[in-house]
Amino acid sequence: MRAAFVGGLDRLKREYEKAAEKLGVTLKVFSGKESCLVGKIGNPDILIVLTGMVSHSAKSEVLNHSRSLGTPVLFLHTNGVSGLRRSLRSITSERCSVRFPSETATLFAGNRPQDPAAGLPRGKATGEIPA
Repeated sequence: MRAAFVGGLDRLKREYEKAAEKLGVTLKVFSGKESCLVGKIGNPDILIVLTGMVSHSAKSEVLNHSRSLGTPVLFLHTNGVSGLRRSLRSITSERCSVRFPSETATLFAGNRPQDPAAGLPRGKATGEIPA
């Protein structure tokens, strides 16, 4: 699985990458301050945005990009490595096919049908996933 991660603390970039690597996820980390962010993101399987760590314009840019690609976006409301690890674990596990209430993460699925084995909902939906 390929994921793009927007936001977070620059000093934790390597830790975010290590946590994803242990779960078999290839993670590209962006601070959200880069110019031409959308051009650098590419076409990942999922976009993860730390809501408290990026500007509203960066969030909008990422959301519009995800809609154009049909890529699901996970809005993560915590900036720690453990929050990212929990979210990635729930995305990569089979239990993600059932969404649970959560205070730390929100999943927005784009228009592109998702692989059921990945446990992501099909079609356009908004909901919560376990973090």
